[in-house]
Amino acid sequence: MGDLHTIEYEIIALSKLHIGCGMLPELPTSPKPVYRVYSQDGHVIKLMIPGSTLKGITRHIADKLSSVYGYSSCKSVKPEEIVDQHRKMGGKCDVCNLFGTPGGYSSKIYFLDAFANISPKLLDMYTGILIDRSKMVVREKHLYSYEIIPAGTKFHGSIITYGFTELDWKILLIALSEIPYEGIGLRRGDVDFKIVKITPDLSNELVSKIKNWLGDRYESIFSEVKK
Repeated sequence: MGDLHTIEYEIIALSKLHIGCGMLPELPTSPKPVYRVYSQDGHVIKLMIPGSTLKGITRHIADKLSSVYGYSSCKSVKPEEIVDQHRKMGGKCDVCNLFGTPGGYSSKIYFLDAFANISPKLLDMYTGILIDRSKMVVREKHLYSYEIIPAGTKFHGSIITYGFTELDWKILLIALSEIPYEGIGLRRGDVDFKIVKITPDLSNELVSKIKNWLGDRYESIFSEVKK
């Protein structure tokens, strides 16, 4: 279990999604465009969800579910709060042991960027207005817009793990199985999450324990895995 493993996964958008970045030069009127990958000559070649975004979502879920599944979490990503909580706990929590901490513990997991199967030309645009809820009127000069990834889009990415214990596998896979319930991006867009392949194969003993941890969700998240 201490070996290097690669988890290949697929995210399928069940509703419109927005995972935005800062303003881009070629889109001056859209302050929240979707992340892009560029060729050396400056042309857009792929749309993506950054690995850091997926890691953040997964860690958030792991923190939230710690008391339900019996592992420890300091429930923070702020260095000063983490140090304080770990001091009270008498050592680092299980979630920080897996995901690492800013300027502190190294991570045992690395999320690669996930790339879309569609062209940027297929993106939609959403336009809305901001409401002053105290007066229930439209705010002046608060028309906004952002790019939308259409439903049906698929993203393929990988997660690299190293030195995992059984507890690490439990925390990670429980969190990944909850992504469809948590959602991704602005307004928590609906997605499906599937593990396509894990290499090298996990032991039969560990697979049996994973089935026990995930229960009914095992078949949905591992439906593509050939064991």
